Amino acid sequence: MAGSDGGSEVNSEGSSSDSGRGSIDTSLVGKDQTSSPELPPTPVLYQFEFPTELCGRLIGKQGRNIKELRDKTGAKIFLKPSPVSTKYQLCIIDGLPKSIEQTIDIIKRRFPDVDTNRQSLTADSQGQNVKMPSMSQLQLPDEAVSNIILTSVVSAGHVFLQQPGQPSFNALNRLNNCMNNCYCQVDRVPPLPQPIEVGIVCAAPVMDSWYRAQLINFYPEENEADLRFMDYGGYARTDASCLRQIRSDFLSLPFQAVECYLANIVPLQGEADFSEDARLFIEQIAQNFTLLQTKTLAYSMDGIPLIEIFYEEAENGNVHSVNRELVERGLAAWYEGVDEAVVEYSEEAYLVPAS
Repeated sequence: MAGSDGGSEVNSEGSSSDSGRGSIDTSLVGKDQTSSPELPPTPVLYQFEFPTELCGRLIGKQGRNIKELRDKTGAKIFLKPSPVSTKYQLCIIDGLPKSIEQTIDIIKRRFPDVDTNRQSLTADSQGQNVKMPSMSQLQLPDEAVSNIILTSVVSAGHVFLQQPGQPSFNALNRLNNCMNNCYCQVDRVPPLPQPIEVGIVCAAPVMDSWYRAQLINFYPEENEADLRFMDYGGYARTDASCLRQIRSDFLSLPFQAVECYLANIVPLQGEADFSEDARLFIEQIAQNFTLLQTKTLAYSMDGIPLIEIFYEEAENGNVHSVNRELVERGLAAWYEGVDEAVVEYSEEAYLVPAS
C-alpha cells in the first residue's frame, strides 16, 4: 500500500528479533545476572510520561541538558508524543539498568513534582479501545546494514520501510487476507466506541482492502480522523465512520512499518521543505530497486531513526547512497552537523548519535 499525503523508533536492540522492549513498571528488569555472571548486563528500556510544558527544560538549548545526562549516565533519552494525551510526552530511557536508575535519580532531583513511575496506557479501563503497545513495533538495528523495502515516501526526507529479513515479515500477507475476509461484510463489524480516542489502533479501509492503523488526530466537528498506517506506513485523513474496531488477534503480529528520516540532508536554501521532484526521485528508486539497504546513523529527539539508504546496480555491483545522490542531483542540500541539524517537527530537536 503506497503512503498518502501527510506528515515514530525508540532505539532498537540491534538484533533481528521481533520482540521489542516495552515500558517497565517501578523496577528495572534485565536478564538474570546471578546465574550467568560471565554475560554482560542486558540493556533495557524504561518509559514514563513527562509533562509537555517541562520538555524544553529537560532538553535544554540545542539538547544540552539531554546530552549532559547521556554523558553522565551512558543512557540514551528520547521524547516522543504520547498517544494518550497531548499534556504529556513519552520519556524513553534506553540503557543498562544502573544507567537508567542514575538517569531517573537526576530527573527526580531536577523535577521533583514529576511522577517518573507514570506509565503510558496501552488500553482504556474498559478494554474497548486498543492503544498501540510499543513492544509490538519493529525497530531497526543499530550500526548494522539492513535489507529493507521502501513502502511509503512522505517526502524526500521522510519515509516508511519494512524489513523482509524479520521472521514475522512473511506472515503479513496472511494477516492482510484474514482482515479482508473479516471486514468484507463491514456492517457486521462494530464501529469505533464513542467517544473516539486519539491513539487507538483500528481497522481502516483503503481501496477495498483493510489495514491496521493508528488514529493520531480526531476532528469531531467533521467526524474525520488522521491515520498512520502501521504495516505499510504513510498518513491519511478519512471519515471516522468508516473505521472499525480491530480484533485482538489481529494485533499479535508486530507492526511492520518503521518510520525514518533521511540523515544528513536538508531542503535547499530558501525552501521550507523538500520538493515534489525530490520525493518522486525516492519513489522511483523504490520502484526500480525492490530491495535496498539502510544503516541507522543517529536518532531524532522524537526517537525516529535517521538513516542512509543504499542501492546496488545489478550490472556492475556499484553501490550508491540515495542521500548523497539527492544532493548531487540538486534536490537537497548536504548537512554534516549533529547538534543543530534540522528536524522539521521540533524547534528544539537534536540528533542523538547511534554509536
